[in-house]
Amino acid sequence: AASGQPKRPPSGYFLYLTENREAFEKKAGSKSPPVISKLSGKAWKAMSDAQKKPFEDKAAKAKAEFQKAMEEWNNNGGGGGDDKDEDEDEEEDGEEGQ
Repeated sequence: AASGQPKRPPSGYFLYLTENREAFEKKAGSKSPPVISKLSGKAWKAMSDAQKKPFEDKAAKAKAEFQKAMEEWNNNGGGGGDDKDEDEDEEEDGEEGQ
């Protein structure tokens, strides 16, 4: 990612996983990511929409903030500043091959 680029927000599931990771580690008796992911994924799928809602609402709010930050970042030359030289080189390479 380019310098200063806003970080993508986590999904509702990842917010849930972060909040409940310790409980899953205790239940599994392991800190192994695949083991924790399997347990948490199973628990997430078993949850009702009402139980998921607080996590999904936080994720939606974070996504809206991220989109606004990305728009500002792009408007301030975020996407083109650092990568501009690389793009120009690629165009020159492409023209030579034609």
